Amino acid sequence: MASALCKQELTCSVCQEIYRDPHQLVCGHSFCHSCVQALIQQVPAGDRLACPVCRKRFPEPPSLRRNEPLASAANAFRNSQAAGGTSAVPCDWCQKKSAVRSCLKCELSLCSLHLKPHLEKPAFRDHPLVGPVRNFEQRKCPDHGEMLRMYCSTEKMPMCSLCAVSGTHLGHDVKSFEEAETEFKATLLLFLEHANNKLQGNEAALREEKRQQEMIENSSRVLKQKMDRVATDLKKKMKKFRSNLSEYSDQEASNAKAKLQKNSAEIRKDKHRVQDIKNNIETLLQEQDTFQLIQVFHSKEEKIRKELDTPLYKPVVVSLDKNKVYKKIEQSYAELQTLATKFFSELKRECYREQLTLDKSTAHPYLQITENGLTAIKTEDEQPYPAHPERFDFWPQVLTNECLASGIHYWEVETQGHWVIGLTYRPARIKGKDDGFLGQNRISWSLMQNDKGELSAWHASKKTALPRALNHSRVAVTLDYSAGTLSFHEVGGSLSHLHTFTTTFTRPVCLGFAVYYKKPPSFITLVKV
Repeated sequence: MASALCKQELTCSVCQEIYRDPHQLVCGHSFCHSCVQALIQQVPAGDRLACPVCRKRFPEPPSLRRNEPLASAANAFRNSQAAGGTSAVPCDWCQKKSAVRSCLKCELSLCSLHLKPHLEKPAFRDHPLVGPVRNFEQRKCPDHGEMLRMYCSTEKMPMCSLCAVSGTHLGHDVKSFEEAETEFKATLLLFLEHANNKLQGNEAALREEKRQQEMIENSSRVLKQKMDRVATDLKKKMKKFRSNLSEYSDQEASNAKAKLQKNSAEIRKDKHRVQDIKNNIETLLQEQDTFQLIQVFHSKEEKIRKELDTPLYKPVVVSLDKNKVYKKIEQSYAELQTLATKFFSELKRECYREQLTLDKSTAHPYLQITENGLTAIKTEDEQPYPAHPERFDFWPQVLTNECLASGIHYWEVETQGHWVIGLTYRPARIKGKDDGFLGQNRISWSLMQNDKGELSAWHASKKTALPRALNHSRVAVTLDYSAGTLSFHEVGGSLSHLHTFTTTFTRPVCLGFAVYYKKPPSFITLVKV
């Protein structure tokens, strides 16, 4: 019954909801601000607004004043309802209804009906109103019996005015409740800003997850298209195989999307937690009772800081595992090994490889180039090469015939001994000792293995020692011209990354090689496609 009465007295007569931002007309009746604005919009041209309760008419536009006490009472009632029920503090005047506010000066807790004099009469304007207080003695200083209306920042506790000039708080950093409230709410606003930033980060992460999911779907679609083109020529014998292609690709795409969805779920959980923190912060910012604000602030400050300082979930990087798709296809194609070999050979050539050959006109005189143009060997005897403006004259190096200015390319090189595999603009710097070495100038990049088996990467005379040696003799080179990357991998049972250069290519490039020491013989061989 008391709850119903309180709700009735705090209900806007226009929208029949608990007051939100109540504003008072000159006649004394209050309504939600949005309701008043809606009424004003509905007034016919040339007519005047009439109060919905007393029907008094006002000049246009009517004078409005925010009803702060009523707003506080409505917020307190709304908060008590959100907490699972009305306030358990009874009205000190009638003992029948639940209190909605307490007056710290009168030391009374009052229901909506008996609170009206405090809200309406000028004599009560300086009476501080807070949420329902069950025990006023708890808000009094145990040493001086005064109401606690000051805050000690040194000891982080409320106190009375006498504590500031005597007792244990003498000389401490003391603030009024109003100053403390301003300080706490400033901190809460910072927390709120942090929470909003983190929520924006969550949203950005989810957008990135969505972008990656679209990339996965597109990658899956492109992969199936490539496989379908190659398999078309084998349509009659490979109908089942083509069906498996879609199944394998879709399964890998599904697995990748499942990982994204799992990470997205974690991001959403984090978002919900941050949203809860934000809601708590906003609730505290609406708290009118400074004492209650202090108590709740200290109980929740550490939790809020801990949650907001938790690192933001990052989007997980997922891509379609093409190698896994290939392996599944290979396993399912065991009975058609010959066709499978042809299939993979054609697919690999389409996706990655192209044949390069060594340009004899650039080869150093002590490099022997085989007839097929695929191998360079360090020799003791000078080769009878004719003079050529692009021939290396100091370092035992050679370039490829083919130059590249676009696309993605992949090669494999068999190696032995002391060697260099590099990439350079062409025309290259070929004369002299100082900057003719691959990797010792700004137009070339290289990977070197010395006579001790130590690996290092070179560019612009800067050496980067690599922390490992090769276990196999074959090295893979991948060039993505548009992306500006040159990568080296060791080829064994799988590819093992050695080093990647990142730059912006501005001119055509070609591969270059150097081989040293004739005993034991050093050589490089471009693996034939």
